[in-house]
Amino acid sequence: MGLRLSSGVRDDGFRERTGRDLQASYGSTLVALAERGLLEWDGHTARLTPRGRMLGNQVFAEFV
Repeated sequence: MGLRLSSGVRDDGFRERTGRDLQASYGSTLVALAERGLLEWDGHTARLTPRGRMLGNQVFAEFV
């Protein structure tokens, strides 16, 4: 749900809530979505790009 926010999902917040590392859990997905221009991933925070917001449901399906 955090991806729906402009602030995105921070790795430390994800780890705090789930006990898991965001990059370890979804690293290949984060990179693939970033390569497709749907997500910005700086190694600490994942957030949707403007294009990613338009295709949000497709982005979210990648994490399921």
